[in-house]
Amino acid sequence: MIRRQSASTKCDTGAVFAARDVVMEAEYPLMTEYLVTRTFEDGSERETSTLLVFAAEGVWKVCLNDRAEQRALWASGASYGDALAALEKLLDSGAETWRPYKPYKKGK
Repeated sequence: MIRRQSASTKCDTGAVFAARDVVMEAEYPLMTEYLVTRTFEDGSERETSTLLVFAAEGVWKVCLNDRAEQRALWASGASYGDALAALEKLLDSGAETWRPYKPYKKGK
């Protein structure tokens, strides 16, 4: 279960899971937990994460956006599956290198 990192979070009330996919849960349980779990370990509400996927220069890249904690975790691989596996491995190893969100500065 996901533990709260900071004190400030908000999300809509509703189901404990935003969606379910047993195949995804079996293959990538930690990533899926970030994407669908709507509550923290203590039962308080949590905004679900998002996953950005794109390909550039022959490499698949994924970014797990932890909206509840305002941070992002990047991984890449030679294939879509490799990129997801790399992300799952980062989450499993505890060696995550989360990047904090940078404040958006509107241009003049």
